[in-house]
Amino acid sequence: MLRDVHERTFGMASPVYLASAALFGIALVALAATLARSRDWRVYAPPSEERDGFDAAEATMQSPTTWLWAFLLLALGVGGGAVLYVAGPAGVVRRSAWLAMGIVTAVMFGGFAFWGTYESVRHRGVGSATAALAGLWLVGGLFVVAVVVKLLTA
Repeated sequence: MLRDVHERTFGMASPVYLASAALFGIALVALAATLARSRDWRVYAPPSEERDGFDAAEATMQSPTTWLWAFLLLALGVGGGAVLYVAGPAGVVRRSAWLAMGIVTAVMFGGFAFWGTYESVRHRGVGSATAALAGLWLVGGLFVVAVVVKLLTA
């Protein structure tokens, strides 16, 4: 009996937790590698000399083709997640599909709220740092409201 308690307490972690830890670990390493390689952040160079990569990224982001492909991939991903959730097997796969759809929805809503606030404040003549602060403040406030509602309704 003591062995069963030990195995349940210290045994193998749930596959959902292992997958989550692996996914976030990979995302963290990828983010660190991207930031480390994006530019030489240890040496200051005037902005006019380092605009090549940023100009290409800006041109890509303003391209209608990029937006079309991003929308199609997002729609197919959410649609596939919905089909997997409804018709898929029970257990880890179903919960993972539900979690992925929830995260995508939250990120899309938060991004929409942030970008709308940022652009609105920028068009009123405020600087970009203040506009980013206003957008982050709104998204943070919405997160706090969501947590309060969850705590009150749980």
